[in-house]
Amino acid sequence: MKIKNYLLPILAGLIILFSETSAVGVNTDIPPNPINAFNKQLQEKEAGLIKKEAEINNQQIPFQKKIFIGGGIIFSLVLLNFYLDYRHKKIGKDEA
Repeated sequence: MKIKNYLLPILAGLIILFSETSAVGVNTDIPPNPINAFNKQLQEKEAGLIKKEAEINNQQIPFQKKIFIGGGIIFSLVLLNFYLDYRHKKIGKDEA
């Protein structure tokens, strides 16, 4: 049997569709016990800690920018100092 070229994508799509939906699913409930309750509490605490960490990181970004700007200003002043020292020594040699 020869299949027309335009039917191949349709057949491939149907095969994928039926192979994905043919899986058997099982859903069960686990009765509550102390370990499950403790695990749930740990997950809630972890979610809270992740939220707090994100807030702290958002607060640290402006602080890091201030440090970067302050370091840039200090570096610029050091460079200006070297330039002025060089110029002062050069002018002193020219007068002598």
